[in-house]
Amino acid sequence: LTTGVGIQSHAVAFASEGSIQFNKEAQDLKTYYFKSSFEYKNITGYNEDNKLIFVTPYQTHLSVTLNGDDLSKYQDKTKNYEGLDVFVVPKGTDRSA
Repeated sequence: LTTGVGIQSHAVAFASEGSIQFNKEAQDLKTYYFKSSFEYKNITGYNEDNKLIFVTPYQTHLSVTLNGDDLSKYQDKTKNYEGLDVFVVPKGTDRSA
């Protein structure tokens, strides 16, 4: 335990001596997740052409493209999927976001 503290202190001192550089991918990821976002809780959606369509509490439509496991999870086009929580980070800055 004492050795771990010594190594940890040394690592902190060493890290403060140099500059920190981020690669482009890490910076892009950080920028993406620091964008403004919004969240809807307990809303209902339905499948239309491999997208879940939601009507928000503000009576606007929200379209979420399905991929991966979600394609099979929400494949029934005759069913309403109720009680979903949706967290959204818009992709663009225009109305298509």
